[in-house]
Amino acid sequence: ILKSSANLIIHSFFSHVAEYLVVRYPQRTIEPYRGSSAKLSCEANYDFIKCGVVHVVWHKVEEQEKSNELTDPDQYLTTVNETISDYNWRRREVVTEIMSVARRDDGRYQCKATCESGVQAMGHFITIKVIKPASETQTEKTSEKLQKTVSVLI
Repeated sequence: ILKSSANLIIHSFFSHVAEYLVVRYPQRTIEPYRGSSAKLSCEANYDFIKCGVVHVVWHKVEEQEKSNELTDPDQYLTTVNETISDYNWRRREVVTEIMSVARRDDGRYQCKATCESGVQAMGHFITIKVIKPASETQTEKTSEKLQKTVSVLI
């Protein structure tokens, strides 16, 4: 009985939160080339009266579930578009672009929305796996061959 009561409390809490704050986007893996850009896009739907001003931002999730907001203007470009829909509902779209992907950008990302009251909602994890451009790999092979040739000549 205790287990079912706990599930009922948890379910009622999450369905209550879901009544006025929802974050949506598909779970996926992005494989951008190093030096290219990568876009992270999410949508937060919320009741402005119940939630108040909402803060929606992409996070890079580090080990032990700590996360950092992607806000550095030298690395990220974020655009926000908000529309008012039915009654008190608003739809906020947040797109954060990693302008020049590097190895340090490998990892898991998550969009989080927070109401004025502190109530949060978050979406799935997006995984970024940075890959080397094919031309870079070919350049490395050519460089290695030249080094071997030079070593043989010397």
